[in-house]
Amino acid sequence: MRRLKVSKHSALAACAVLVTYSFATWLLFSKFALVERGGVPVSASGDSIQQVWFLAWPAAALRHGWNPFITHELNAPFGANMMNNTSMLLLGALAAPLTWIFGPIATYLTLLRVGFTLTAFSAAVASKKLGLSWKAAWFVGLLVGFASYRVTVGQVHVFAAFDVTTPWVFYGLVRFAQRRWSVRRFGLVIGALIGFGGLISLERATRDSFMVACVVAILLVHRRSSRRELQNLLKALVAVGLVAGAILAVPLWYFQFGDFAVTGTKHSREFYQAFSTTIESLFLPGTGNVFHPFGALGKGAFLAGGFTNASYLGFGLMGLAGLGVWLKRGDVLIRSIAIADLIFILFSFGESVRVFSVEVPLPGALLTPIPGFSDITPSRWINEAIVATAFLGGVALDAGFAKEAKSQLKALTAALFGLTIVSFIPNKVIDRANAPAEGWFRSPTAAQVMAKNPVVLTYPYTFDIFNSSMLDQAASGINYRMVGGQAIVPGPPEYVNHVAPLDPPEVFSVFTCSYFGTDDPSIEFGGHPICPRPKLTPTTVQAFKQFVADNHVEVIVWRKTGAEPLVARNYLRAAFGEGHHDAHD
Repeated sequence: MRRLKVSKHSALAACAVLVTYSFATWLLFSKFALVERGGVPVSASGDSIQQVWFLAWPAAALRHGWNPFITHELNAPFGANMMNNTSMLLLGALAAPLTWIFGPIATYLTLLRVGFTLTAFSAAVASKKLGLSWKAAWFVGLLVGFASYRVTVGQVHVFAAFDVTTPWVFYGLVRFAQRRWSVRRFGLVIGALIGFGGLISLERATRDSFMVACVVAILLVHRRSSRRELQNLLKALVAVGLVAGAILAVPLWYFQFGDFAVTGTKHSREFYQAFSTTIESLFLPGTGNVFHPFGALGKGAFLAGGFTNASYLGFGLMGLAGLGVWLKRGDVLIRSIAIADLIFILFSFGESVRVFSVEVPLPGALLTPIPGFSDITPSRWINEAIVATAFLGGVALDAGFAKEAKSQLKALTAALFGLTIVSFIPNKVIDRANAPAEGWFRSPTAAQVMAKNPVVLTYPYTFDIFNSSMLDQAASGINYRMVGGQAIVPGPPEYVNHVAPLDPPEVFSVFTCSYFGTDDPSIEFGGHPICPRPKLTPTTVQAFKQFVADNHVEVIVWRKTGAEPLVARNYLRAAFGEGHHDAHD
């Protein structure tokens, strides 16, 4: 009878924890409808729209029977390797019915919300199973689910918001270190978590694999005297690799050898360093972070330190974690978790860190030449660090608020707990940007025009900083191949991370300058000037016709959008008459 009562109490506590996380998620996304169809976070262009497209792609691939790892619908007439991009195939496939019924924007916002809530709840349940009280576990889940990394990166990127696997990888590592899991169980469970996590983001699988390797290395140091222990640890690594490799074998093959795979690093060295962390950013949020009730890093520091928003931990949490380590300093496991935590924080600094105007080289420089690691921006390692940091904070709460704890310790714990909570209270909710998809693409006329999956040139021309046409394509069910797009594809060095504008360049120049309504000669893309647009002459008309012929364009669709859409239409009519399709808002 007593067991039943405890079980019921635990279930009620779990429900209460889940409700608080759901409420916190609702508050963050309170500017959005429950079933959102016309708005995305932050901006109706760039990564938000790209994420919508990536989630729409698996649903379209399932419907048409296409290969999900390769798409020819983006970057036409060529294509793109979806495994070289954060395509989130598993989430997109699981949510396909939602996409078919309500559209990809609804899927996008739903997965963001569910991701925040379930990530927090996973961390809480894992912490509870590791021995923390429900109050401390709630604290851990709150920090992991709504940490700076999650809210800053995850408010746009589903793969960052939806991270239910990492807390359980942490849980499995602790259980294995406690010798409560066998090598076989560890290999199966952790390998499966990393493998299925890789179907959401290969980067996450790489980071979690590195976390496993680091912890096993720490255990090797502690258990070096036992040959049997050494063999077990090595067997565990092999088992994890075999299980994860079996799940990810096909995706990894496409990643490395599939059509349109990018060899070498996907990002430039400058791009990598731009996302490194500074020492200050661990304690003060960047200007783009919603966590700054006490002020933020100034613009100069933000730019000097890169995009440090996601690396914020705060004085309260760092102090609370340190207190947990101190109170349990005799526990080998707690010391090991602290060491692993420091390793991930250290890697978040990138190749070097500035100390009193002196650049100090760091071990992160060893990662940049390694395939797979060279494309993980340094501050992303905070995602692994926050799990360990929050857990150590939870350890401090349970020890500091224990009945036998001294009053001074209780006061210190309460102060650090309060500072942590206050320093993670957002100063705003997530902004909503209107993102209406052009209805013409879902009309009977469009269905007839797109019946044979043609190559389509759209105005506006789709590229990285403005990609609304990707939203139109996603909302239509991806039933045509589109020129341009935002994706990682092979190309010249200046376009290492971009879909390069196709030749002749006159079309791209006219469309872009017309959309932004400028002829500013300083505007460039990939180091090449875009504006001023060429004058409407027979030479330009011929360039438009050559573009259509060279790139196998079968349909041209014009939207009335941007600063000077009629100018773009004048060029189209001069080149092709009234034969192209006019979509109207």
